[in-house]
Amino acid sequence: MNEKLNICLISAEYPPQTSNGGIGTYTYHLAHGLTTLGHKVTVISRAIDRSEEYFDKKVKIYRLLDPKIPIKGLSRIANLFSDDFFSPWWHSRSVFLKIKDILKK
Repeated sequence: MNEKLNICLISAEYPPQTSNGGIGTYTYHLAHGLTTLGHKVTVISRAIDRSEEYFDKKVKIYRLLDPKIPIKGLSRIANLFSDDFFSPWWHSRSVFLKIKDILKK
């Protein structure tokens, strides 16, 4: 079967911006290996200082900057917890919204 696929990899790390070890390196090599086989690959990863989208050779990269407090009025509640408490939830929400946006296109 030679069917070409559209593949989306979601990883908190993708080199060089967020990591050069472990899961980031694995995601990088997996993404580029799949494009070598002719598949269309998109990676959604965390950003350090700003959200952006670009191509890393044939791999489409979306870097998402996690919003700190995206809902007005929630800041008082958020101050009761550390950023570490909310970070995974906001990142998951950002990834979900990006996938929804990609599927619309």
